[in-house]
Amino acid sequence: MQDLEDLTTDISDTIEDITQQVIPPTIIGGVPSIEVGSNKATIKWRTNKPSNSLVALSSEVDYNPKVQDPYIVQVGQPNEEVTDHTVIIPNLQSDTVYHFQIRSKAKVGPEGKSKDFVFETLPELPQIVDYSFKRITENSITVVWKTNTLTTSLVRYTPLVNNKLAEEDSKTQGKPDFVKDHEVTVSNLPANANYLIEISSSDVTGATASRTIGTVKTAIDVKAPVIAKVRSESTLFPGKTERTQTIIYWETDEPSSSQIFWKEGVGKGDFPNSTPIDKELTTSHVIVITTFKPGMVYRFQVESIDPTGNKTRSSDYTVLTPRKGETVIDLIITNFEDIFGFLKKL
Repeated sequence: MQDLEDLTTDISDTIEDITQQVIPPTIIGGVPSIEVGSNKATIKWRTNKPSNSLVALSSEVDYNPKVQDPYIVQVGQPNEEVTDHTVIIPNLQSDTVYHFQIRSKAKVGPEGKSKDFVFETLPELPQIVDYSFKRITENSITVVWKTNTLTTSLVRYTPLVNNKLAEEDSKTQGKPDFVKDHEVTVSNLPANANYLIEISSSDVTGATASRTIGTVKTAIDVKAPVIAKVRSESTLFPGKTERTQTIIYWETDEPSSSQIFWKEGVGKGDFPNSTPIDKELTTSHVIVITTFKPGMVYRFQVESIDPTGNKTRSSDYTVLTPRKGETVIDLIITNFEDIFGFLKKL
């Protein structure tokens, strides 16, 4: 009788073992752990018995639930036998929805398959992949760089004074357009000055990539300002003592100072008189002179000096101040009489 009971027990155990072998592995907990990045995903799960680790995958665009196997690819470790499973799925598209199914198979028995799960990869974070200084002049620095995603362009430039960063004088210049190829020119800089240059780019979500690309010095300015469009206007203010006001204008191709050198008459020689130098740096110059006498010819030159000391003085110009009761023709004739002595008043 005891032998029969033992035999029954052995048969039951054997049936249980066989049944266990033909039942596919079961996922403990039912839901896998998913860690998602911008271009890869890591999927972890546990099974009730040793089995291999596979994940079937398809993007949302390619997923077709109406077919027998709606997944496009299968990745993992088909030959391992573990209860703690980890599958890393590389080379995914950023900001993309994927469907996946866990598959585990023991040595004996059918393959266990989970239901369909979904994850979405993160947007790709911006990265600065290349950069260089394209051009450096006396007054500007042009920086170019590339990013892996569409981003804005910003350059932060901080001057170095006595080899120390002047953070309080740090400024930025950039462009709001979303591009992959970036170019920003920082302008209106002094010549022969050192700057620490930092570049940054932000995508539509606000994620930002930044890089400090080093210290650079603007070129030494050896070119003097170019003077152009010199002109003058003279006005007479009548009264007990007649006074004149003469305004002289000119332009330069770079910010520079303003000064006038002049003499009375058109005779050759040096210019003994001058206005005080206006040290305000500008490209549009204006100087007012109120010491010219009415009805006289004056010869003058304009002079401009840039911040690095390069100086330019113009060629000679003349101005004829007005006199009460005389037309411009009268003034011209009178001055020619005084100068050349061969005309007489009519």
